[in-house]
Amino acid sequence: MTSILNFFPNNISNIISINLNDKLKHLEEIRLRVNKPIILRFSNEEEILEYKVTRRRCN
Repeated sequence: MTSILNFFPNNISNIISINLNDKLKHLEEIRLRVNKPIILRFSNEEEILEYKVTRRRCN
């Protein structure tokens, strides 16, 4: 998973890694949409992170 997080900008990568905790094995999808919160989809649930992705933050 660490290698996947390397594809994201540092700020987004840090937010995602902080919220993964011990759920890494169950992570199926990371949803990033402009002006929307980040959604982490696990095998049995979704977690919405209170961090709005902007175009500026993706650079």
